[in-house]
Amino acid sequence: MTDFLSGRYMGLIWKLTRKHLNIRQLVGYMFASFAGVAILLTAIQFYADVSPLLSGGTSLISGDYAIVSKKVNTIKSVRTGRGETFSDREIEDIGNQDFVEDIGIFRSSDFRIYAEIAIGDEKLEIATDIFFESVPDRFVDYSSDDWSFDDERNSVPIILPRNYLDLYNFAFAPSHGMPQISESLARMINIRLYVSGSQSAVLNGHLAGLSDRLNTILVPDSFLEAANEKYGLGTDRQPLRLIVKTDGAVSSGFAEYISDKGYTVADSDDNASRVSVFLRIAVGLVSIIGLVICVISLSILVLSLYLIVEKNIRMYSALCRLGFSPASVSWPFAVVCAGANIIVTAVSVLAVRFFRDLYTERLEAFFMDSSAPEFQWLYAAAAAVFAVSVAISYLLVLNRIRAVEKAPLAR
Repeated sequence: MTDFLSGRYMGLIWKLTRKHLNIRQLVGYMFASFAGVAILLTAIQFYADVSPLLSGGTSLISGDYAIVSKKVNTIKSVRTGRGETFSDREIEDIGNQDFVEDIGIFRSSDFRIYAEIAIGDEKLEIATDIFFESVPDRFVDYSSDDWSFDDERNSVPIILPRNYLDLYNFAFAPSHGMPQISESLARMINIRLYVSGSQSAVLNGHLAGLSDRLNTILVPDSFLEAANEKYGLGTDRQPLRLIVKTDGAVSSGFAEYISDKGYTVADSDDNASRVSVFLRIAVGLVSIIGLVICVISLSILVLSLYLIVEKNIRMYSALCRLGFSPASVSWPFAVVCAGANIIVTAVSVLAVRFFRDLYTERLEAFFMDSSAPEFQWLYAAAAAVFAVSVAISYLLVLNRIRAVEKAPLAR
């Protein structure tokens, strides 16, 4: 009998809710909510796509960093054969600044290196003197297993500046009648290294990656430290450059300190950091606009459901006194909220996917090697927005039904 009455009254509650539901207000909520959710999800997906490209996703260098050096002193350089180096006290002073999160030195090779390049067993007509530099491994966004010298393979992993490959493909190769090399083919190149210093050796090298932000030939720090000990000439090697991880390379404190000390900073890193900061601000503002629209539209839905409760307050009060819990009385409102938000979320996700296809073409034009992440951020954010919207609207209506339950029965 209880099940029969329960089913009968549940059907009555649903019919009552459906009868008094204002379809125009519901459609208005869905349109407004679609605008807010679509704006919010687009901002999140765009940031997920672009942020890795601006923060060094293709540079193999992690974090906001700057390359700090001293201005070249021609007279001192000619007299000593070395440029302006950093002393231990200067390095400690930079590291103690509030805006500096971490600091490392550029270690340079203390021996001569002659390199020959080959693809497979075929030797290319490229051989030249080169140099090695390294930074602490914590600054290199690369797998620790791959970024180490393999004694068994006798192969040194090397990161080259991307513009080196561009110079070969568009300047050296055409003038010497040699084939151009793609990035994937470049990773198959074998490099024979003839090392000479306090002793000589022949090593192998392979290309581990290309960097857009470091204009140097980078090898693992642990390898170069050991190689300097083994092959080095014993030259004093105080660092000429420092890599500094900051709380944002465009902070006023950082710029003022660099200016006061007369140091120089690589321009490209500063520009990338400025763009990254601007991106965060722009995405934050757009996200706030989307959230405001979502809150306003959610208010429309809740007010519409409140109005249904107020118009039928005697009915809901009587049902509560007959033994129905506020949760069971409120379930039709949960269905309405969930149904409306499912439609809004699904349409918003489709709209974001459409707009993403449009701007991805632009990204690929600017970043040829960009590999934009898939939609995991989009789906996670859409699920979160859906869950929060349904939960808030249902809890507010449930709270109102509970207030009706406690109120005196109107005559």
